[in-house]
Amino acid sequence: MRTTLFAHGFEDCAFGTDPETGYAWTATLGSPSCQSSVKHHGTYAMLCSATGTGCYRSGLAGYDTFHARIFVRFSSLPPSDGTARACWVLQLRNAAGTAIVRVQFSRSAAGLLRLQMVSAFPALHEEVYLYNWEIDTWYMIELKYVNSATVGEYRTYLNNAEVMEYTGQDTSGGGQCDQIRTGAIVITAGWTVNVYTDCVKGADVYIGLEGVAYTETISEILGMVDTVAPRTDFKQSITDILGMLDSVVAPGTLHLTISDIIGMLDSVTAPGTLHAIITDSLGLLDSISLRGDFKQSISEILGLLDSIAKKAGYHVTITEILAQKDTMLVIRVRPVIRVLTPTRVIAPTRVQEV
Repeated sequence: MRTTLFAHGFEDCAFGTDPETGYAWTATLGSPSCQSSVKHHGTYAMLCSATGTGCYRSGLAGYDTFHARIFVRFSSLPPSDGTARACWVLQLRNAAGTAIVRVQFSRSAAGLLRLQMVSAFPALHEEVYLYNWEIDTWYMIELKYVNSATVGEYRTYLNNAEVMEYTGQDTSGGGQCDQIRTGAIVITAGWTVNVYTDCVKGADVYIGLEGVAYTETISEILGMVDTVAPRTDFKQSITDILGMLDSVVAPGTLHLTISDIIGMLDSVTAPGTLHAIITDSLGLLDSISLRGDFKQSISEILGLLDSIAKKAGYHVTITEILAQKDTMLVIRVRPVIRVLTPTRVIAPTRVQEV
């Protein structure tokens, strides 16, 4: 079950409480601004034009798995002059304020455009993804961090695709993530750029693109059947839905409720081992189908099959076969007892002695 820990789209245009989400930033860094000319969603987005500007939200600790997502856009590329330059756009910190991991857009000294994921635990480590990112284009960036002594991990997603990972690490030195920082956290000198940020979100599971539904794992779904339904777009929980099957089925195109059908099946199947002859069963199916959305009853379908069988040269039609089966089902074999009628007995004649 996804738990949203933070969400802000700068719709208050003052780095306070977003009226659409109810969340507020803890504080700003430097002097960022809100503007309406360039935005990813809604009316406003943040603009940072100098290094050390942006905003952050603290007090998010409590989860060993943490996801943070932003949408970011640049007005220019770093100069290609033999100097490596970067802009840190998203950073996670712990409650002590220690940096855990960050994502940055950059150009190498060799002139290659790329993304970098720089993590601090268990030791400083860098993952690089070569990517020709462009100006005036919104990019979704999502960071995943797992706090663990044995299976700690860092992952970066770009536009919904995982592009960098560093897994199986002891990240316990970093502890749980407590803070999201975003904006132009650091811009290397010599690069003049406007950095736009919008639609910031923190959660305990994958967030991804806006307007796209993501399903959890089977275990997560099974563990949250009733608890997640009322908290999402479902109007009722699974239990509510199961409890109202009859009332849901009755008003729609199937004019029999589940209970009606089960009751009829009971009455049909009760009489014997083979509980009804085939004609009886088909008659019941006809009555059900005619009351529903079927265009033809079962008998009509069988009639059509008969005509096809005759055209194909079959010597026995479906109806004839069914009639034979009906006869076989209803006939009971009785033992035949033959009574022998005694014949007339001829009286013996007297034998004369010689």
